[in-house]
Amino acid sequence: GSFRGGLADEMLMCPVCQDIFKDPRQLPCGHSMCMTCLEGLMDHSSDVPFKCPDCRAHFGQVVTVQKSYALASIAEDFRLSRRTRVPTRCTF
Repeated sequence: GSFRGGLADEMLMCPVCQDIFKDPRQLPCGHSMCMTCLEGLMDHSSDVPFKCPDCRAHFGQVVTVQKSYALASIAEDFRLSRRTRVPTRCTF
């Protein structure tokens, strides 16, 4: 199936860069963000322990993150579907 509307955009959007996930990683709290966004936040964060930008949950200096393969696949499919979408012509 294809995604339509703002809900899919919102669910597949990184809270940091506000773009469709690229290489999404899941934090221990369950929230996700792009790996480059996570690395940037951790490199430039004065907060130790690190805080999730969504829920403000605290994590230690070493944050264990896992790649979210399902989310990565869905986000890539969505990105490709947006790129190949053909405009609908008005028939009126």
